Parts: sequence; structure tokens; C-alpha cells
Amino acid sequence: MSSEYIYLKNKKIKVSDLSKYVPFTMVNNSLIIIDICEFVCNSFFLMEKNQLKKSILINLLKNKSQKIKNIAAVVMLSKKEEIIRINCNYISSEFSVLFKYSILFDYKKNKKQNFIDSSEINSVGIKYFINLFYRLIRNRKLKQTQTIIRTWVDVSEKLYKEQFNKSTILIYPFGLNFKRGLKYIKNTFSKYENVSFMGIPYSFKKFIKIFLSKKKDLAILDFEIDGHIKHAKDLENYKTIYTSDDFISAVPALYNEILPRTKIINTCHGIGFYNPFNNYNEFYVINGQQKKYYNYKNFDSIFYKIKNVSSIGKKKNDKFEKVIVIIDQGNLKKYNFIYEHKLQQKVYSKVIDVCEKNNIKLYIKPHPNRNKKESGKLFNRYPSLKAIENLEELKSKNIIFINLYSGAYNDYKNKGKFIFIKDEFFSARIFFGNQIKLIKINEIERELILS
Repeated sequence: MSSEYIYLKNKKIKVSDLSKYVPFTMVNNSLIIIDICEFVCNSFFLMEKNQLKKSILINLLKNKSQKIKNIAAVVMLSKKEEIIRINCNYISSEFSVLFKYSILFDYKKNKKQNFIDSSEINSVGIKYFINLFYRLIRNRKLKQTQTIIRTWVDVSEKLYKEQFNKSTILIYPFGLNFKRGLKYIKNTFSKYENVSFMGIPYSFKKFIKIFLSKKKDLAILDFEIDGHIKHAKDLENYKTIYTSDDFISAVPALYNEILPRTKIINTCHGIGFYNPFNNYNEFYVINGQQKKYYNYKNFDSIFYKIKNVSSIGKKKNDKFEKVIVIIDQGNLKKYNFIYEHKLQQKVYSKVIDVCEKNNIKLYIKPHPNRNKKESGKLFNRYPSLKAIENLEELKSKNIIFINLYSGAYNDYKNKGKFIFIKDEFFSARIFFGNQIKLIKINEIERELILS
């Protein structure tokens, strides 16, 4: 199979290598990608009559399609570089309306019937069986409460701490970090009484249909909608549902069945930007950037800013020692964020060099989703880094945080000064707005010495 390329004025880029040249975190969190998902849905799936199905398909395309991300990346790249020609069988001349100048397209018609990643088909198999298992072992003798909390991992307890003692707590499968998920399960069952495992009642027939169908995008859509509509019966007797599920593509189908008699309250669990379409009554976001993204297609939700997000930074104390804390973004290669992965490596190397040269103590706050193997590789590569889990150990220090785009900024900005790293393409302002301090890598030494 021949490689597909994007031809610029002075070079060509493999489509499969786009994440080396474009920061996909910015692609994923832009309004451009929502418009592209809607364009693809209208152009190739013709779903204008069924708004619910259309909304969930757009969510699936946004969350589960590398092709969509690549298209959005090319559109973003076209604003930085002059694209001459596109040789890609799913970026045809039909997409020319997305670009602001004339480009030569090698394909006149899109050659792909499906946009959702083929890897998603394999994960559907794991999803079906793990959700079935969680349903089989669920607690069928739960005490009836007026409120219920849908949870996946420890962040749910942090978001809804006040509600945990008086609500039913459902624990759903968490696939990103098995150890972290298991720790949350043990902790929750030991601390609270009204707790149960829970899974989505996916249909085996629709599960098999995914593997047999040529139109796999629509088969996955049918599988997800059917499972979430059926799951509504498990939740219909509660007055209020607390959740943090704006990353689950088909939740609009779930809540569509129980609204308006049940109130749905969602709180963002981090700085991510996920479903373009949701149907919550109340939507708690971290900042104005998230509100702008989620409000783009959701006109009925009432948006609030999370109350515990501090806007005040800690003042410098001249009597305290200066220390640097790098906020780790985790294993970015795992998510195909190659541009950001390379930028993170450059930042680590530069900060380590500056701290060693100027005798400044340096720590790193590891990302909670790094597994043991990934953490081992990190500290083998950078042996001088010292992990710190509890920042209270540094309360008598002047902390300077180095960050790319971690939402830890909202948790820790009252503990020290934050500095974000930018380059000619990447900027964390898409996540946090214009109030953050941005510097380039070659400015790190001067900034750390003067701070």
C-alpha cells in the first residue's frame, strides 16, 4: 500500500506522521474538529432527520476517529503552512470547502466507507465483556436513595465528596489504568455502604453485527445507542444523577430516556474537551475555554464554573527556598501526541540542565495514569528527577511549576507560580485562556533564575 502525503511548499508529510508536525491536543480541543465531524456526518451519513443519532455519531467521530483528527490537523496546518496538494483517499476534493485557498486534491471522492478507527472494533469486544461482567456482579440489594453517582475512578469522589455519603454509588469499568481503578474500587467499598458495580447492558446480537457489517460506523453507533437506552431503566427511579461522563459518546441516548423527570448534573473531571453534544441540566466546567467548547452545540445546559478552582496564586516569600516542580503529562506517545511528547522531552532536558547548573532543587509530579512500566522508563531516562506526590511537603518553599497543559494547574495554582511552555505551534491558551504566563524553551533559564 502506497503512503499518502500532504505536500507543502518545501516538503511533504506522510499523513500517518501528522502528529509529529501538528499538536493533536490542540486539534482535539478546537471548534474546527466539531465542524468537521458535522460536515462528515451531513455529507456521508445523511442523518439530518434523526437529531439524537446524528449527535451521537458526531460524538463518536470526535472521540474515536483518527481520520477526523487528521483532517482537522491538515486544516490547522493549512493556516500555518501553504499546502499545495493532498494525496489521501479520505481527504478528497469534497473537503475543499474547509480550506481558505485552492489546493490540489488527488481524490475527487472519499474512498472510505468508515471513519471510526478499526482499533475501536477490538475495544468494543473488551467493552462488551467487561460491562457484562460488571453487571453480573452488581449489588441487587441497594438501598433506595434520591440521588445516584456514576463513577469510574477516584476523581469522582473528589468532585462529589459531599454527595458520596448520602447517594447510591455506581462503579463502571475504568480501562486507562487497571491499578488505579482497582485501588478506587477497594477504597470505595471500604468507606461507603451503598455501592455497586455497574455496566452498560450491551446487546450480544448488535455486538456481533459490528464484525459482520460493512458499515461499521453505523453498527457501532447502533450498539452504543441501544446499550445506553436500555441502561436508562437502571437509573430511572432516581431524582438526581451526578456524573462526569462527557467523554462517553452515547450518554445523550441514556439521559434522553429519563429527562426531564430526572435531573442530570455533570462535572468535568479535568481540562479535556470531549463530546460536542450533551444533554445535561447542569454542566460544571473548569474555565471559560471549556464553556466555549461545550456551549458551541449545547444550548439547553446551564453552565457553572467549578467552585473549588482557585484564581489566586501563592505570593512569593523571600525567606523560602525556591524549588521547581514539573507537572508530568504522562505517556503522551500512548495517545499519539507525538508533537507534545517531543516538546515534553525538550522541556524536561532543559529544566534539568538549568536546575543542575544553578543548584535549584527539582521535583516532578507524575501523572496518575502512568503505569509502573511507564514510570520506570521516565525515571531511567531522567534519573535526576525526584517524584513528589504530596505537595504539602513543599509548603515552606517558593514553588515554580513548569507545565505544558495539565489541568493540575487548577488544583495547584494557589500553591505557587505557574509557567507554561509554548512554541510556534503549541499554546496552552486553548485550554486556559489568556491569563496564563507563556514562555519558550530558550527563555526557561532566565525565567527560573529571576523568579
